Amino acid sequence: MNINDLTIFRTVVQTGSFSKAATALNYTQSNISMKIQSLEALYETTFFLSWTSRDTANTKRRTIL
Repeated sequence: MNINDLTIFRTVVQTGSFSKAATALNYTQSNISMKIQSLEALYETTFFLSWTSRDTANTKRRTIL
């Protein structure tokens, strides 16, 4: 994980959605999704549960933050 990955992760947590994080960071939503997927693969866990249009972080995210 590098500082850019951590910034993306933190922004998703703070904004509550991949789309809002993408807007805040001037990225595409797909780029945010790919970064989160790569972090989940790296740590072999799921950080976010998607319910309808809201991305809810699970308790494992607190370990990183």
